[in-house]
Amino acid sequence: MLTETILRWVTEYEYIGVFSLLALGIIGAPIPDEGVLAFAGYLVYEGKMQLFPILAAAFLGSACGITLSYGLGRTVAISIQIWSCRSHHRR
Repeated sequence: MLTETILRWVTEYEYIGVFSLLALGIIGAPIPDEGVLAFAGYLVYEGKMQLFPILAAAFLGSACGITLSYGLGRTVAISIQIWSCRSHHRR
């Protein structure tokens, strides 16, 4: 089911689909990034997509996913530290 959804996203939304799936996969969604890239490579081989736009979508999707993941981790970690310090001092 998940595989069919991923393949449909890549075939219907093409470059935006690859970008979105890679960004979500790196943030933490259970999306097999290698499968997305392998299928996109197959579509490039078949001539249904172009190589350089796929490379750009893959790079930018990964970079956005990494950046969002870092930002979430940093924000959540700071919030937990503040909460921990406040609750520790109340005791």
